[in-house]
Amino acid sequence: MRMAEYCFGDDARMALDVERNGYESIRLIVRLLERGRIEERGGVDVFTTGIPFFLLNGMLGASFPEHQAEPAIHAHVREMKQTGLPFCWMVGPSTTPPTVGAIIESAGLRPNRMPGMWISLDLLHPPPPPQDVVVREIVDARELDGWAHAQARGFGLAIEVAQAFSDAARAAGLGRASVLRPFAAFIDGDVVATSLLVSDGPTAGIYNVCTVEEARRRGIGAAVTHAALEAGRASGLKTGVLFASSMGYPVYKKLGFRTGCTFTTYAWKGAEKATAPG
Repeated sequence: MRMAEYCFGDDARMALDVERNGYESIRLIVRLLERGRIEERGGVDVFTTGIPFFLLNGMLGASFPEHQAEPAIHAHVREMKQTGLPFCWMVGPSTTPPTVGAIIESAGLRPNRMPGMWISLDLLHPPPPPQDVVVREIVDARELDGWAHAQARGFGLAIEVAQAFSDAARAAGLGRASVLRPFAAFIDGDVVATSLLVSDGPTAGIYNVCTVEEARRRGIGAAVTHAALEAGRASGLKTGVLFASSMGYPVYKKLGFRTGCTFTTYAWKGAEKATAPG
């Protein structure tokens, strides 16, 4: 898939920042999980965790000679289907050749296209603070259970899946020096919204943004997203990136994010029942 087909405007660096951090976030989480395995196989990163959620098993990127693409893609998909686990194949602007997406679909995977968004942290401005809400970084491991349960409720995930992300954050070590930093919004001591900062070089990646249903439309999602970005800026990071869901897109746009490119996550049947964290 050619860069020009995925990017809006001429800023290829912006698109590649989004891609690099997105792939690295998955690599980090997989490596931190007890059963996580990842390996590079001829232009594709193949990963598994044993957890039945499509974003926690699958393939990242692709770089095949054109004549090898079809047999290689079908071989990877067959192997992953044999595990019985839901899985994904994520592709972005550096994916080659241009026929990769069509071949992945022909192997039975279903596409979900999401905007990849980018912001210079120098341009970051705080949104209006929501009333009676405390937003802060989680630095006490005892609060990670509440963080996971809020994601299970907000995304409609099984608790086993949500806890995989909190397990990864715990394994990475909490605090400013960590590459995975969870943030939460609290109402009366209960977690009602979450985000996750993933540091990669100069880039702050924002993931796992969700708000429980009863706390939505109060600006809490914007606040917990901003808190993670501001922490990244305070740590010396220069840019922020994320993948936007349809619900999150207007929130991120108001925060100053620009759409730089489109990413497609192809999911195996049965894996799309839960909303992707983002």
